[in-house]
Amino acid sequence: MAKTSQVVATVLDELAQELKPLGEPGAAVILELKKAECQRRGLHFDGRINAWDLRCYMNQGEETRYRVDQTCSRSTSPCRRSHAGCWASPRSCWG
Repeated sequence: MAKTSQVVATVLDELAQELKPLGEPGAAVILELKKAECQRRGLHFDGRINAWDLRCYMNQGEETRYRVDQTCSRSTSPCRRSHAGCWASPRSCWG
C-alpha cells in the first residue's frame, strides 16, 4: 500500500504514459469514423472523442473492421435467459 498520495499520483502518471501509445491506433479509428459521419450528416467535426461518442463508434468500428452484427450478437446473448432465470425463483415464491 502506498505511503503517500504523491506515490499514487506518480504510479498513475507512469501507467498513463505507458498505456497511451497502446490506445492511439484505436482512437485514430474512432476519430476517422466520427469524421466520416460528421461529413455525411453535415455536422461540425470537433476532432475529439467525447464520452457519448465512444460506445457508438466502437460498435461501428467492430461492425466495419470485424464484420460483427451488433443486433445479431445481442439476440444470441445469454443475458435474456439469465435475466429470465433470475426472476423465475421469486415469481414461484410470490405467485
